[in-house]
Amino acid sequence: MFKQGSALITNWKNNRDKISALFKERKSQTAKKPLLENAEKFMQTVYILNHHSWNEEANFSKDIENFIHKPFNVSERLQFIVDNAEHYHSYIQLNELFNEIEKIYARVEILEVKKHK
Repeated sequence: MFKQGSALITNWKNNRDKISALFKERKSQTAKKPLLENAEKFMQTVYILNHHSWNEEANFSKDIENFIHKPFNVSERLQFIVDNAEHYHSYIQLNELFNEIEKIYARVEILEVKKHK
């Protein structure tokens, strides 16, 4: 379970510089698609972290209310990203969300290991 979520976080780390470069080159429309794809991968990561199945029809805004492990104000922040995907600040926000979920992931992984000892 944790490997799949970790792979999504690693995928972001491998792609974030490319997306950032597109914004710096003022190719915001080109950056929009990979940014939104990675926003979806972020949502998948949150589902995995909370032991829920992800599918494209999932209602993230509704489901997130019941999730224990999530970044602060995640619904509002993701909505901002989706609504403003062509803006550099959306990239910054998504990067911060991935940084936060990585820390939460590490904490939960440690707790899971301790729980099974």
